Amino acid sequence: MELMNPVAARAQVSMWVAVVMAVAQPVGAAEPADLLRPAAGASAATSGGARTVYMQRDADGKTVFTDRPAAGLVTERRWAYEPEDAQAAAARREASRAQSEQVTERIQRSLDQQQQRANELQIEQLRAQRAADALRAERLREREREEASRVVLLPPYARPFGFMPYGQTGPHRPDGQPPRPKPPAKPPAPSGPLAPPVESR
Repeated sequence: MELMNPVAARAQVSMWVAVVMAVAQPVGAAEPADLLRPAAGASAATSGGARTVYMQRDADGKTVFTDRPAAGLVTERRWAYEPEDAQAAAARREASRAQSEQVTERIQRSLDQQQQRANELQIEQLRAQRAADALRAERLREREREEASRVVLLPPYARPFGFMPYGQTGPHRPDGQPPRPKPPAKPPAPSGPLAPPVESR
């Protein structure tokens, strides 16, 4: 006999109901005479291939699900169902496994294709970048060649000249221009005493 609390009992009820409702019809509530049915009666009920699940409750209010009802517990409900064929179950498991493998293979193939497209896109971007760099370098070299071969024309050189102070000649006198006359020399200063000035009459 297995006992459990009400919370775990509700969870187990949901599980058993999902299994039983898919393969069987409910038999109904237990009769008063079935409340004290021994375990041997359960063996007799399942001898024909059909199995029965019992929902029982003890004196403390705990719910029990079992295929072997215990004496002294109140049977509230019971379900009869046919056990699953082992070969059919194995076939379904194999089909489910094959389907799972196919789904996994499709997902992996899709991931591989996405990775391949990403790699190809990255390669194309690298090629485009290299081509742009090569074109930029070629244009720079062409500009340097043009600058190196360019002829620079300078204006003719004219030697500068200027006017010197009066009486001096410089080294840069224009051709054909006569030399400037020298200024007259100043009279020498008298060395003796000066004569007195002549008075006018």
